[in-house]
Amino acid sequence: MSQTQDDVFVAKALAAAGSPKKKEKKAKKGVPAKEKKKGNDKAGAAVEKKERKKRRKKHAIREIRKLQNSTDPVLAKSSLRRVIRETAHATKPDVRFEKNALYALQEATESFMHDFFTTAMDLVVHRGGITLEEKDTTLVKRMMNYPLTTGSSNRDNY
Repeated sequence: MSQTQDDVFVAKALAAAGSPKKKEKKAKKGVPAKEKKKGNDKAGAAVEKKERKKRRKKHAIREIRKLQNSTDPVLAKSSLRRVIRETAHATKPDVRFEKNALYALQEATESFMHDFFTTAMDLVVHRGGITLEEKDTTLVKRMMNYPLTTGSSNRDNY
């Protein structure tokens, strides 16, 4: 092949492969060139989605580490205390609580929930899953001999 044939061959190969050197359209006088809209590009949108997903994961991991390193209560005081008072008033209307008693109930509740969900997540890992499902919590309740429904004995649940 001669030099010109090589150039023609290379030019055809580049054109077939989608050469990065594309001719730009000349803008007409007085009319601005069209700018590419952001978010229209599918590849750009996919990259942006991945970045958002990474950001969410980083935020979740940061929040988990923050909660693991703190000794503050995780549950909101006001909502837990409201539930405790509502439950107590259902049985005895004129019940009153000291601050320390409510704080002790909150600590006990958080400890119970931690143990419960840790056991449930161990079951999830054991079955080869990733997501906690209702059947895992039901199995934990059976293992720890908790009533599955309110107001019935444990024998009724099996």
